[in-house]
Amino acid sequence: MAYVDDLLFLGEEQIVNKLFKEIQQHFLLRPAGALSPGNSVAFLGRNITNRGDHYESSLSILSDDYTTTLPTETNLQDSKPAPAPGTSALKTATADHEQALSAEEHAQYRRAVGKPQWMTYTRPNISYATKELARALQQPTTADQQKMKHLLRYIKGTKHYKQNSRPRAKIPAKAIPDLNVFVDSAWAGCPATTRRSATGFIITLLGTTINYGSRTQATIALSSAEAELYAINTGAEEALHIRSLLMELLNINKINIKIHTDSSKWQKHGHKN
Repeated sequence: MAYVDDLLFLGEEQIVNKLFKEIQQHFLLRPAGALSPGNSVAFLGRNITNRGDHYESSLSILSDDYTTTLPTETNLQDSKPAPAPGTSALKTATADHEQALSAEEHAQYRRAVGKPQWMTYTRPNISYATKELARALQQPTTADQQKMKHLLRYIKGTKHYKQNSRPRAKIPAKAIPDLNVFVDSAWAGCPATTRRSATGFIITLLGTTINYGSRTQATIALSSAEAELYAINTGAEEALHIRSLLMELLNINKINIKIHTDSSKWQKHGHKN
């Protein structure tokens, strides 16, 4: 992990030390410590714990701020947790009663949506809901406010969730590793206004998630197959970038990219892998 001049290396001690020394030949670096099994470290607002066979990652400010102040600011401290980050039932329940928020409610909405945006770095399960809420930041309505409160109720009930990094195996010598890309789309997910579809993707290496995201497609898809094609394209773009980075870091000449989609149209024509 890297952010400006803060670096965190995860891997075997011998390999990490070798890489660290190579970087020191070009930049002035000072080691701040090692993350041995059973210990935790705070890095860029995250708590990272070494469990021996895997790493746990969560936001270090969650317990004191996000999952405590957010429900309080929105009067949800006594509400029941929601079982999912969003629900399609809210679309029909609030569509006929949409009103613009007041200036005070608008400011509250922006604060309430901004914090989950930071949480998505360790919580892929709220990426889509947060992305949809962020689209309404300029002019949120009472319908958007209800969706925001639903997401906060879900976060309140899942504050103990953590992201685990647990590779199934090491990359064998001279073997060609696989980047597995799982993509899906929601065709015309915004039927009331833009008619744009949404793309979701997850990229894994050795069974460990290394990248994920949820995005509104830039082009209006005229069919579900077209929306799926745009999602495949997004997943391929992300995988090509990661492949280039890994080939340079691992000093290997080839990495396979396998793209998986649940669309029978593309699987039938051999576009699954």
